Amino acid sequence: LMLQADWGLGLGIIVNGKLYSGKSGYSGEFGHLPIVDNGVLCACGKKGCLETMVSAVAISRMAKEGSRNGNLSLITDLVQNDMNKIDISVVIQAANQGDQFAISLFTEAGHWLGRGIAYLIQIFNPELIIIGGRVAEASQFIQAPIQQAINTFSNRDISNNTEIKFSELGIKAGTIGVAAYALEKLSMIK
Repeated sequence: LMLQADWGLGLGIIVNGKLYSGKSGYSGEFGHLPIVDNGVLCACGKKGCLETMVSAVAISRMAKEGSRNGNLSLITDLVQNDMNKIDISVVIQAANQGDQFAISLFTEAGHWLGRGIAYLIQIFNPELIIIGGRVAEASQFIQAPIQQAINTFSNRDISNNTEIKFSELGIKAGTIGVAAYALEKLSMIK
């Protein structure tokens, strides 16, 4: 399984070396699982989608809200008090400088992502889950909460056999994956 935690939250499912796209091509809408009770409104129009807690957009939104609500943080210094400039790269930069508020945002996102991954483990019993995208650039802050949530919400007999890795391709993973998919489809046309 390949999780792309970026502006949204997507899932690529590889079965027997092939991308599984589902009956109508919409498999992998992992970010739109409604698992957050009383959650915020998602771009899809529903409330409580996982994406509203773990995507780069969600983390940026929570950083802006927290900064406006008076959380002391390097984030406001990094954007020179212009809250509109807060994005995932600023939150990562603050966390890398030891900012506790920024780190807490990633801890929360990691918890929710791990909780969602626990569902995937229970359903698919995968050999490997790779996490890519902008959020994965904060792997040192989300890895422990992800694993803790998996330990809490997944059957140990299943989850112990699943390896969790962070993409070495970073933000390029999605682009490379789409290009590979397109090349595969083109090679089928003869």
